[in-house]
Amino acid sequence: MRHPRLTMVYLREHGTFYPYAPRGARCRDRPMELKTRSSLTRIVPMESGIGRGHPV
Repeated sequence: MRHPRLTMVYLREHGTFYPYAPRGARCRDRPMELKTRSSLTRIVPMESGIGRGHPV
């Protein structure tokens, strides 16, 4: 079983984070990102707009 990759991206201009879970070259694992986001919301400041997250 492969372990999924997950990265937390920091948006300096907003002072917030968002999870980024790539799946292949052009896809993202949205269910994993949403699960991670809901798990960490009380611990770290998360980006409110899910559409703002664009990996570098």
